[in-house]
Amino acid sequence: MGGPVGLAALWLLHHPEQARDVLDWTVTHNNLLSDKDSWEHTLTATLQSLTPENRGFVGVNLARVLSDIGIPQGDEILHRIGHADGAADWNGS
Repeated sequence: MGGPVGLAALWLLHHPEQARDVLDWTVTHNNLLSDKDSWEHTLTATLQSLTPENRGFVGVNLARVLSDIGIPQGDEILHRIGHADGAADWNGS
């Protein structure tokens, strides 16, 4: 843990009596505590920019990958959306 989050944790370790001040600072400066360059943030922003059709395409293919690697939720999703055999393409062919 590094950056501002690590600094706040280190500060609290040595100055626990200032917990209220640290909490107030984190609320006021929450934009500094989120990692905008993380792969999760990038993935979220990318998925949000997709059309509903493209999100559906990504979702079906992700469910197939999960199913292929043995994650039960992948099979459940494919079954729920009617792709239980995994053979049909998103476009229905």
